[in-house]
Amino acid sequence: MGSVESWRRAALAAYVLAGVGLASGGYALATTQANVNAIAAAQKRLDDDEWSMSFSEDDCTSS
Repeated sequence: MGSVESWRRAALAAYVLAGVGLASGGYALATTQANVNAIAAAQKRLDDDEWSMSFSEDDCTSS
């Protein structure tokens, strides 16, 4: 009977550890994706600023 109980404990421990692993894996994936999105947004803002600045410089030099 002790053997069955130890198997149940081992199975429960494996189940809990798998849940923790999935949760932390999901968190890592979500934070990585959030960082990628933030970097892409910042790059787009920089590109837009550079484009608008070059457009303004072209207006000033053609006047």
